[in-house]
Amino acid sequence: MVLTALHRAACSVTELATVIGVKQSAVSHQLRLLRALDLAVKGRRTGCDAGQPLDERLPK
Repeated sequence: MVLTALHRAACSVTELATVIGVKQSAVSHQLRLLRALDLAVKGRRTGCDAGQPLDERLPK
């Protein structure tokens, strides 16, 4: 579900948690695993919000 949401657009952990309906800590854990597998890249921070984009090398 995290990959599906990120495939649409970069989202913050809070946005992902709301869309998917799970706790922020669960989303953070999943994002850490996706980054370890090179499926997501480290987020870009804007103020207190950080977007989590998919790796651009992945097919759409």
